[in-house]
Amino acid sequence: MGWKIRKDGKFDTGRPAKMDEAIIDKLHNAFSLGCSDAEACSYAEISQALLYKYQKEHPDFVEWKEALKQKPILKAKNTIAKNLDDPKIALEYLKAKCKSEFGQRMEITGADGSAFTPPVININPVKTKDGNN
Repeated sequence: MGWKIRKDGKFDTGRPAKMDEAIIDKLHNAFSLGCSDAEACSYAEISQALLYKYQKEHPDFVEWKEALKQKPILKAKNTIAKNLDDPKIALEYLKAKCKSEFGQRMEITGADGSAFTPPVININPVKTKDGNN
């Protein structure tokens, strides 16, 4: 945020008190990258209080914001789908989506594949010199 000099010659260090088109554009850019509310507000140089006040006054803004936040996820999914001809990418996709069949599992069995029984450890209390536990 840059320092601005007011007409009275003093520095204006406050953040904007209301939304304007430039702020909405900055929020659009930030939310399109999947930024959190805090990150988007920092980028747009506004307070989170102003964002939430604006959202309260414009309920449709919340839906728009959440849709923008999904853009990077959808882009990543689209990239994966376009590259499923690559066996490595296809296998990684299957590992994530079909875990029971393709996911990496570790099975612990006893000798010859029998059920594994963990050892039982008995802990006896230690007696002190005076005979108390």
